[in-house]
Amino acid sequence: MLTVIALVTALLGHSNSTLALDQCLEDRLVLRDVTIADGSGRWSHQDVLIENGRFAAMGRALEIESDVEIAEMTASGAVLSPLVERDVILVQASYSTDSAMLMVGEDADFSMSTADGAHLADFRRGQPIGQCGL
Repeated sequence: MLTVIALVTALLGHSNSTLALDQCLEDRLVLRDVTIADGSGRWSHQDVLIENGRFAAMGRALEIESDVEIAEMTASGAVLSPLVERDVILVQASYSTDSAMLMVGEDADFSMSTADGAHLADFRRGQPIGQCGL
C-alpha cells in the first residue's frame, strides 16, 4: 500500500521526471482513469487491471470482484502507451507487426506520461524498470 501511495505522490509531484520507486508494486494493481494511446487509437477515462505482470482487463469504470485485496491508483490524466526501448516496440498485436497495442493477456510493458507528453515512467511486466530486479 505504501508503494501505491509513493507512486501516486510521484505522479502528482514529479510530472517532468522519471519515477523513482524503492519497492515493487503489488501483484494486482488497477490504474484508474488513464488514457490508453496505442496503434489502434486513443481512449480516455479507462481503467487497467494488471495481474501478475500481465494486462488482465481494460475498460471504462471496471468493476472487479475479488476475495484478494487489489491495489488501486487513480492516475487521472496519465497516458499509457506501448513501451518502446531501443527503437523496438515490445507490445505488439498478434495480427499487426507495425501498430503497437496494449492488449489483454499481453505482458504489461508500457510507458506512462502526462497528458502533455512529459515522461513519467516505463514499466515492464507491470513493474517500473530498474526496480524489483528488472
